[in-house]
Amino acid sequence: MSRKGSIAQIFSANSDKFLVLICEIVILVVVSCIPDHENPEPLETTLMKKTSAILLAILSASVCAQAQLLYEPFNYTVGSNLGGQGGWTNVNTGDEVTVASGNLSVSGLASSTGNSVTFGGLGVDPAFVFPTNTSTLWYSFAISVTDLGALDATGGYLAGFGQNITTFGATFWARVNGVGYDLGISKRTVAGDTVFTSSAFSLGSTVFVVGNYQYGAGAADDVSSLWINPNSTDFAAGSAPAPTLTTTATGTDLTGISRFFLRQDSATETPTVIVDELRIGSDWASVTPVPEPSTYALLGLGGLVVALRRRFARK
Repeated sequence: MSRKGSIAQIFSANSDKFLVLICEIVILVVVSCIPDHENPEPLETTLMKKTSAILLAILSASVCAQAQLLYEPFNYTVGSNLGGQGGWTNVNTGDEVTVASGNLSVSGLASSTGNSVTFGGLGVDPAFVFPTNTSTLWYSFAISVTDLGALDATGGYLAGFGQNITTFGATFWARVNGVGYDLGISKRTVAGDTVFTSSAFSLGSTVFVVGNYQYGAGAADDVSSLWINPNSTDFAAGSAPAPTLTTTATGTDLTGISRFFLRQDSATETPTVIVDELRIGSDWASVTPVPEPSTYALLGLGGLVVALRRRFARK
């Protein structure tokens, strides 16, 4: 996937967060450079010491931005169709995936913004298209099943990656289980190769899922995994925890990934759901971000005031 386009998208969607981060760095540098009359040090020396810290912080922010290839808060007009907006293109015909008001929140994850989308039954399948990617790719989103409808015990896939409009991978599944439902993952789209959870989820609950498609070195050896409600202590970690489900079913591997899609196949395969906070990235941390430093901005400003008072009091 082209990094240039990805960075532009991420900066556009998160420019305020980058500005906050830079402002906080500047605040720290300013505070540290205020002369300490008990332990005097030339200003030039202080600035040289802080330069490397500034560069390191900016580089770290840039790396994180490159890893997250898409953040979709569905910040469109409530009631409008998702297809045709923000890079989403519809495939097939029928009921639309529509924008709904409100958010699904995940404890420990970066705060939800914008709106959400809802769909179910038979209808169009909107896809977000991007330059073809041939390395491990991740997605995450929050989902709530609000009505089982006619969902059956075989179920169907609601989302996943696509090589094109007919060839899919790392497909995310749901099937009925009593008065609740199971969730599953398939390397491709074969029901018999799909692995499911063993315990049911309740209607109306918010579930946070992370999925990936990992390319193998040979033929028919690619792997898809799914994490369901991972522990928030693992969010933004340098490596992923053990997955909830993994499928290594044989079958033709994808040659590349060029889209993420939402799917409405039929009443027996697609329950009514709400989906929110979609992210696509090249690693675990990019799709499980924690709250931005702006969450603690007021605390930082308070600390600045205290530091300034202490330093000037020593004059």
